Amino acid sequence: MIVLRRLALLAAFLPGTLAAQDQFTRITDLLPGTASGVPEFDATVWNGKLYFRTHADDFVYDLRAYDGVNPPAIVAGGAGVNPLELTLWNDALYFAGGSYLLQGLQPETTDRELWRYDGLIAPAEALDLAASSGPHSFAVFGDELCFAATTGAGDELNCWDGMTAPTTFDLRPGALSSNPKELAVHDGVLYFSAQDSAHGTEPWAWNGVGSPARIADLAPDAQESLPFSFTSYSDEVYFGAYPESHSRLFHMTAGGTPLQIPGLIDVQGALGIFGGALFVAGGDAIDVTTRLQRIDESGRVGLQPGVANTDSFLQFGNALYFVAGLSTGDQDIWRYCGSESVEKVSAPFAANNAGINRGLLSLGDRILFSGFDATAGSELWALRPMEAIYCNGFLSGDFDFWSATEP
Repeated sequence: MIVLRRLALLAAFLPGTLAAQDQFTRITDLLPGTASGVPEFDATVWNGKLYFRTHADDFVYDLRAYDGVNPPAIVAGGAGVNPLELTLWNDALYFAGGSYLLQGLQPETTDRELWRYDGLIAPAEALDLAASSGPHSFAVFGDELCFAATTGAGDELNCWDGMTAPTTFDLRPGALSSNPKELAVHDGVLYFSAQDSAHGTEPWAWNGVGSPARIADLAPDAQESLPFSFTSYSDEVYFGAYPESHSRLFHMTAGGTPLQIPGLIDVQGALGIFGGALFVAGGDAIDVTTRLQRIDESGRVGLQPGVANTDSFLQFGNALYFVAGLSTGDQDIWRYCGSESVEKVSAPFAANNAGINRGLLSLGDRILFSGFDATAGSELWALRPMEAIYCNGFLSGDFDFWSATEP
């Protein structure tokens, strides 16, 4: 009976109709018409709510919260705080906030600093480093919040314990900035990209003692490797970089030397982790098509069909979801279910003037994201995926991964 039921289910859920069960719902239309109320997905989930940046008007942004049931609302005191890079630390929400310089409009000054919202009182400035330090690229490192900010030393790395004055690391002494970016933590080490005058932008690391140091010169001879997407996998840190004209994938242990993964070229976008494997978009000399590559101890497999510029990996149920596409206009949500294929699930956004902005987060039984169409612009959307109980092994036809009961 179980075999017969599985055969019936196989007939009912052919690979070409899998996406028919996925439900897409637009949550907001904050700016009626084609104007975009959620032009990008700068968001985080905290205490069962989605907190996200929304466009008000005239270059002003608000901080809103969505509990998954009631319409999203501006948090008390969150109107016009212009939040950017929402980050959780010490049970509070931190972000770059404050006024922008607007050409001919009010306000006419810029004062961008580190702000804090604890869910009780109105968001307020938590740290004032300069006239406008413009903090960015946040990462929680041990008991500290590390980020880049512009002070008298330029745009440099700062780490703050929340109580005393932050430590500023002037990695490029003088009038020039080191421009730290891509901050990520692995095995008690903070990794990031930064620039110095002799080597350009290369990978750096800091173990919390002394000062950060450049760990490699992957593109010597006055070039720079522009490392990106530092990701922990299998007791190592992986990242993409440009040792030459093509981007490559590197890996290293804490304190070790970066080594290039052979054969993989044109590494694109962010890296993801799912089911004990590492995922990254790229190609090779044999198969030049850029595909999502699954890398584990058994080797590397290029998944079908080809996708490019992967980002926003999210494990949800028994599947890995991600955004991929060459540009904003053709980005889609894709799903990987454990076989050797990936599936496009954002069919409702396949029309002209429709698409997906980068960023995926889960809240309850839905995936939230910023999507745009010709009628409402970019707004907050929700995806309730098909039952993931049928996911693993479906495309490969391996019935052993199927459930014996219907969802």
